Amino acid sequence: MLGPLIKKYRKGQNLSQKELYTGIIGERQAIRFEQGTADLKATDFLTIMTRLELDLETILLALAPENPQWQAQLAYENLVQNAHEKDESWLTFYQRYRQRPEKYLRRLAITAKKNYWVDSDLTSDELAEIRDFYQKLTQPTMQQMNYLQTLVSLENSLDPWSLFLKNEKFLLRFKAHPAFTARYRDLCVSFFYLLLFNRQPDQAAACHERLLAQHFSENLEQELMNKVRTQYLKIVRQEPQAEADLYQLLGVMRQLALPRGDRLCDAIIDNTRHILQNYGLHHGYTEREIGAILRFALQTEKVAKKDMVAYLKQIPDLYETFVKVGKPLAYYLDKY
Repeated sequence: MLGPLIKKYRKGQNLSQKELYTGIIGERQAIRFEQGTADLKATDFLTIMTRLELDLETILLALAPENPQWQAQLAYENLVQNAHEKDESWLTFYQRYRQRPEKYLRRLAITAKKNYWVDSDLTSDELAEIRDFYQKLTQPTMQQMNYLQTLVSLENSLDPWSLFLKNEKFLLRFKAHPAFTARYRDLCVSFFYLLLFNRQPDQAAACHERLLAQHFSENLEQELMNKVRTQYLKIVRQEPQAEADLYQLLGVMRQLALPRGDRLCDAIIDNTRHILQNYGLHHGYTEREIGAILRFALQTEKVAKKDMVAYLKQIPDLYETFVKVGKPLAYYLDKY
């Protein structure tokens, strides 16, 4: 049973048998193992798990597909693939699994809550549970890293910088892995934002520099986002013209008509607002910021169908600004 399961994970990562098993077991044994006709030594199996970045919990769940934890994992992965921020499916998942006795399911539920909205407040019990989980980790798997990257952003005691170093050390062991470039980029970018929002700009800059030092082959969007993150760092350091230069770059990005162009620009505008607010540098909503928020709301089907006033009131001080200015919604929709 283990062999066919490992075969599924191997193919999911686009690895050949040679790439996975070299140095562990021979070619004939690998074939028989994946066919389910041969067993392996425990040490060999653990080495294979490490190469595939699997943890024991994942294996045990996969061996019992009727297990509610496995079903929850499948449901969560489906949300990751198909649900966007503010999609109420995240909250439905959270409400379904938050009170379950299994710690694994509770962690998934808390993650879903943060995926619904990164600014969602965690209860003291939820924070304590995530802190306890984090402190017991010695060598996180990729899956656990993804959960933690979502969860540590607003919890200072988790120390995202030490978590980044721990994860980076683990990941650098897999530089020959086909997925290394994408995973390392995701790691650096995710923690760049966590550290920046956690008011640790020097460590955020270190993440950014580590990514650039890898000299990965970048597409145009990735190159532009590298420049955007450089401007974010200049903004928090209050360098002259930093914010103006960022919005000039945004204008170039819109002219290039990137595949995710306008939505990406709106995300950058909103991130800039959050950064300014977090560092006490935001002095009121601009037309550009209001436009980004409204465009996002109108693109989100479940939000667009609701009372827009109720949605605006969820965002601190925004509705008051909107009323004070007194201009209609349509006025802001073309403000970049």
